[in-house]
Formats: sequence, C-alpha cells, structure tokens
Amino acid sequence: MQNYDHLILLTWRALLVIKQIRSVGSSWSSHNRRQQSSKTFRLERLYRTISASEGKPSHPFFLQFIQTKIYIYMQQDHNCSICLQLFFNPVQLNCKHIFCFECLAGVDKRICPNCRQEFNMNEIQYMEQYEKKLSELFPDVMKQRTEQQEKEQNLKFFLIYGNEHVNFDDLHHWTVFVKLSHSTQLNKQFIEEPDEIIEQVTFTLIPTYPFPKITITEPPFSIKRVGFEPFKIKIQIQFKTQYMKSSKEIEFLLNFDVANSQKMESIMFKRIAFD
Repeated sequence: MQNYDHLILLTWRALLVIKQIRSVGSSWSSHNRRQQSSKTFRLERLYRTISASEGKPSHPFFLQFIQTKIYIYMQQDHNCSICLQLFFNPVQLNCKHIFCFECLAGVDKRICPNCRQEFNMNEIQYMEQYEKKLSELFPDVMKQRTEQQEKEQNLKFFLIYGNEHVNFDDLHHWTVFVKLSHSTQLNKQFIEEPDEIIEQVTFTLIPTYPFPKITITEPPFSIKRVGFEPFKIKIQIQFKTQYMKSSKEIEFLLNFDVANSQKMESIMFKRIAFD
C-alpha cells in the first residue's frame, strides 16, 4: 500500500511539473526574441531547481523523467521549421523568423517558409550570440549537428559544356566539350583537377555521322567533327561512383554563329566523398 501511495505521489508531482513546463511554453511566440529569452530562462531555472533537488526526498527516476521532459521542451523551441532539427548557423530574416543558413539557402523561392514574406539573402542576419547560447544549452546536440554538417556539406563545382567553331571552305569545323571547374579556390584542398571526378562522357550525334556514339574516358572530354548544319548533341556524363552514383544527361544545340559557345550550371558533390 505504501508503494502504491508513493507511485501516486510521484505521478502527481510529475503532472504538476509538466503543467509548469507547458505554461511556460504556451506563453511564448516563436518570432519574439524577448519572450523567447524569458521562456528559456524560466525553463533553465526549472531545470536547475529539479536537478539540484537530488538531496531532497525524491525518486531518481522521477528526476530523470522531468529533466528529460524539460530538455526536450527547451530543444523543440530552438528547432528549425525546415529541417526540424536544432538550429545550425542560425540566421534571422527581417520578419524575425529564424532558420539554419543551409536550409534557407536551399529554399527555391525567396519567401519565408513561415509567414510567406519575401526576403533577400543579402539582408539576413547571422545570430552569432544565439548560436553560442545553443552550444551552452545543448552541447551534445550541437556537437552532433557539427559532425553531421561536416559530413553532409556539399562542394559546388561548375559544369561547363559547349562548342568551339571555325568556318573553313564553307564547312563548319567544331569541337564540343565538357569540363568541370572549381566554384571556389577552397575546393582545391580536396581535389586539384576537377575533371578527375568524371569517369567518362558519351556524345551521341545524329545518325548521318559515322560512329555517331563516342565515349571519352579521360580528359579532355571533347570530340572534333566537321558538318554543314547545327544540330542537338546528347551528352551523358558518368561520374566516378565515389562522387556520384547517378549520371548527368544534357542536350546541347551546336552554335555556329560564334567562335565559342558555352553553357554553365552548378553541380554539387558530397564533401565526404573527397576524404
């Protein structure tokens, strides 16, 4: 009977503390920094109070349960609404909503995911002090997020393709090419020559050419031909499997109006592939 009464008492205390936690949570608005600071302070104080009560008559399982509950409530209020994880490199928009920088940079339209207000990436504010506070509150989670970010960080390269052209004796002498270029000098610390990422490139010409399908397996990834009229060339780029398992397929229309015609698009690779 004594154990039963003790269980009822522990349950009642647990419900009372959870009610306190929820009352703190309901009084906070996600875009109001002053209210957020107040809420965080109150949760921290409650957390410390319960943590320091181990010398008082209280069941250890109750303390652990309540501490975990408070920790979860605190962390949930510091989660990015895009990735649903703890903020990492937090930035604030003019509308006061906060997101991870990487999450915000990946948004297709420059519209706040929360309130739909337009924003400019040049106007976002990096929340340095806020990130330091998160590191103090959730050191283990922040360490895990840092390690995860380092593994998942992408390296951007530029994929450049096009053709060079010379008109000689009313014939078009053209060279079609594909190459990768560094988007930043920092990429060179991972790989010196970006074309080493490419396994092979297959060019498919129109059937009137002998051997219309040509595969090049080493740089420079290009072919030279002579023709009368421009046409579309199908290009399939196969990357080395440690960098990207899927291939890239593009179509390029030969341009005989200029000496050099090229297009460029960005392509991302996981940084961990270069370790």
